[in-house]
Amino acid sequence: MQRPGAVLQAAVSCALWLVAAAPGMTDEPVPEERPGSFHWQRAARDLGAVMGLGVAWYVSQFEVNKLDFDFDRTFSDQARRLTGDGFRFDDNDRFLNVGHSFTGSYYHLLARVHGAAMWQAMLFDLTASTAWELTVEHREVVSLNDTVTTSVGGVALGEAMFRMGDFFARSRPTLASRLLMGVLSPARALTWLYGDTPRPSLAGFDENGLADDAHHRFALALGGASIPDLGWRSAALLDLELIDLPSYGRAATASRSLSGGEMTRLAVAFTGNQDDMQSLTIQARSSLWGRYRQDTGDDASLAGHASFLGSSTAFELAFREMGEVTDFLMAVHVLGPSADVTLHRSDWRVRMAADLYPDFAMVRPFALDDEADRPMEVPGQSTLHHDYYYAAGVTAAARVEASCRRARAGASAEWSGYDAIEGLDRHQRAYTSPTGIHHEAIRDDRDMTDQRLTLRLFTEIPVPFTDLALGGGADYLRRDGSATGASREHDELRFTLQAIYSL
Repeated sequence: MQRPGAVLQAAVSCALWLVAAAPGMTDEPVPEERPGSFHWQRAARDLGAVMGLGVAWYVSQFEVNKLDFDFDRTFSDQARRLTGDGFRFDDNDRFLNVGHSFTGSYYHLLARVHGAAMWQAMLFDLTASTAWELTVEHREVVSLNDTVTTSVGGVALGEAMFRMGDFFARSRPTLASRLLMGVLSPARALTWLYGDTPRPSLAGFDENGLADDAHHRFALALGGASIPDLGWRSAALLDLELIDLPSYGRAATASRSLSGGEMTRLAVAFTGNQDDMQSLTIQARSSLWGRYRQDTGDDASLAGHASFLGSSTAFELAFREMGEVTDFLMAVHVLGPSADVTLHRSDWRVRMAADLYPDFAMVRPFALDDEADRPMEVPGQSTLHHDYYYAAGVTAAARVEASCRRARAGASAEWSGYDAIEGLDRHQRAYTSPTGIHHEAIRDDRDMTDQRLTLRLFTEIPVPFTDLALGGGADYLRRDGSATGASREHDELRFTLQAIYSL
C-alpha cells in the first residue's frame, strides 16, 4: 500500500524552507562543500519519522487494508510467507502502486541530502522498502512490484530532484532560489534543522543568479497541440536538464569517472484543457556510473568534443487518450548502457545520445477496451480489476540535436516492447484468508504484449529582442497490443506550436 508519510514530510519541509529563506541572505560566495560522508544515523531517524506517519495511517485504515491480509500472525504462516508463497505481485489500484515511485524518490532524497553516495542511496531505498514490506505489511504478500518500484523507480526521480535542488542551493541565496530548492528537494530542510546551511558556489553566479559551476537548460513551453479528431488543445511542457560538470560546454580538457547523477533530466508534459486531460507524461533520467571525457580546446573558440559512456536509469509515467482507449504506462527503466556525445565547433553544437534499458512496467493492455473482454468475476491478474498488468520489457531510445546560439532543432526515436509476467500474481491458487475472505484461483492467466513507437521532430527559433523562442514539433506515435483472442493498433500524428522561455 502507498504511504502518505513522505507526502506529509515533504509539505512540512517546503514550509520550513520558506520560513528559513529570508534571513542571512548574502551574495558572498563561500567554499563549496559537497557531501563527504553518509550520516546514516540522521537519515535513519528521518526515515523513522516518515514511516511512523505511514504506520499511523495504515492502522487508521484497517478496514480497507485488511482486504489484502493473506497471512496470519503465526510462526507457521509467517514462515510460509517468507519461503515462497508470500513473494507475489499485489493487485492494488494502479494509482496506488504508481505512488511508490514518488515515495521511493523521497527515501532517495533523505539519503542523498545526508551525504550518501549514489550506491549508498540505492541501498537505502531498498532497505526502507524491504523493511516496510517485511514488518508493517507482515500480513500481506511481500509485494515484488512495490519493492522494484520504490527502490529502483525512486532513484531516477530522487536523483534528478536532489541534483536540481542542490543546484539551486548553490545559486544566489534569494527567496526564489530557496523556494525552488525546497520544492525540488524538500528533504534538504532536514539538513538545515541539523545545522547544515546551503553554501553558494565558489565559482560564482551567472546573469540569472544561478550557480556557474554546472551546465543547465531549464525550459517552460506554453502553447497548443493538434489532436486527431479533437482539434487544438492547450499544451505545456516543463523540461529541466542539469549536467553537473563544471567543464561541460566550456573550453577545457577533462577525463574522469562519474559516480552517479552528474547528468539528470526531469520533464513534465500536459495536453488538454481545464475540463479534460488528454495526456500527461512525467519522465526522469539520471546517469549512474561511467566515464566522461572532454577535449574542447583552451580558448574561446570551443572546438572539440565531450562524451559520456556508461549506464543510466530512468522512470516514466504516461497517460494518453487514444481513440476509444485511455492508454497508461508506468515504466521503471532499471539500468542499461548509455552514450552521450557532444561535438562543438564555435557557436555550433551537435549532441547525440542513445540508451538501452531492461524494463519493469505496469501497462494497460491496449488490446482490451471493453468490459466484455475481461472475465471480471475471475480474480487474479490486476488487469481484470484495475486495467493494467505487470510486464517485463525493453526500451531503446536515440536522439540528435543541433544548436547554434539560441536556435535548436533535433529528432528522437524511442521503442518499447512489453510482455506480461505470468504466474506471480496474488491469487494463483484458491484460498481463504485469515479474515475470512475466499479467493478463487486464476483461471484466465492471459498472455499479453504491448509495443510503443514514438518519433519526434522539433525546432526552436529565437524571437529577436526577447528571451523567448517559438517552438514547433511533429510527433508520431504508434501503439499496438495483443491479448488472448484480441489485438488493436493505433497511429497518431500531432503537431505542437509553443512559446518557450528558457534559462
